[in-house]
Amino acid sequence: MNKDSDRNYNLDLLRILACLAVIAIHSTDHLLYGQPVGNNSWIFANVVQSFSRWAVPVFVMISGALMINSEQSKSAIDFYTKRIKKIIIPLLFWSFTYWLLGLWTLDGQIDFAMFLKSLAEGNPYPWHFYFLFVILGLYLVTPLINQLFVRLSRRDILIATLVSVASAITWETVNVFTTASINNAVTLFMPYLSYYLLGYYISTSKTIDTGKRLFWGFAGLSVVIAVVSTIISASFGLLDGLQLFNYFNPILILSSVCIFVAMLKSSFILSKKIKSLIQEVASLTFGVYLIHLLLIKIILEIFGHNYSILLSVGIFVLSTICSFVVIRIMRTNPVLRMVAP
Repeated sequence: MNKDSDRNYNLDLLRILACLAVIAIHSTDHLLYGQPVGNNSWIFANVVQSFSRWAVPVFVMISGALMINSEQSKSAIDFYTKRIKKIIIPLLFWSFTYWLLGLWTLDGQIDFAMFLKSLAEGNPYPWHFYFLFVILGLYLVTPLINQLFVRLSRRDILIATLVSVASAITWETVNVFTTASINNAVTLFMPYLSYYLLGYYISTSKTIDTGKRLFWGFAGLSVVIAVVSTIISASFGLLDGLQLFNYFNPILILSSVCIFVAMLKSSFILSKKIKSLIQEVASLTFGVYLIHLLLIKIILEIFGHNYSILLSVGIFVLSTICSFVVIRIMRTNPVLRMVAP
């Protein structure tokens, strides 16, 4: 069977776009959290992030589309051996690397004991590594999901998926309104199971179709997030306004599903060279996710925490190019490839 003909290049394109969206978020974080609500820099950051917050949900949906029922012939041990080490080794290596950088940028505010404690709690430094705990948890339950789904009808799978979405919204609502977080290293993945199952169900659906209307749906919902978050932030405070950025806010769930379905079900005429390029770039995105914040932190240390929009754009462009180049070089070495899979 021709693997090239079976490959879904729309998923590769989504991985690339989601990776760029994550970098856009982190390139504007210092504006969003460091500037007064309503000034030009803050509005710029808020708009960028409102149109980018779909990235992590879509990453999880892509994983669901690719992982669930894709390797049924393999035993759970084979699945874990192949997948888990690709998460554990990069997690330990890059976490330690960021900790070393923190000794410089944070003047040693995060000591090694605190570093280990946060890692064990699933609240690592840097914060975006929580995603690795999410993926690790989802991989651990994937063989069980595979065994379950082969016994369920499509209707039952849809019901299970919708129940998981409702449970995720409830889980995060409780988490927001309780003083003690119910998330930890073991439970962190649980609400993301909703996106994981959505990715599988949508990607295997023969009835879901789309057109430009879903791109417009995504754009409209993103505008709603930007406008409402601005109003709430100005009226009640920044942290209240940014609840609109919570991945389990129903508006953001709909926005993420819109962009996922719109891209997945679209038809693109791609030459063989373009397909090859897309596949190559997509293969670098996990490594780029791991390293890009390191480069952003270094750039901010060199140029200072300037709150100009121009600097944020420059950070995005420079960190994106450097991240892809560095990871591409690392992947040419068999040893370094283990930490940039």
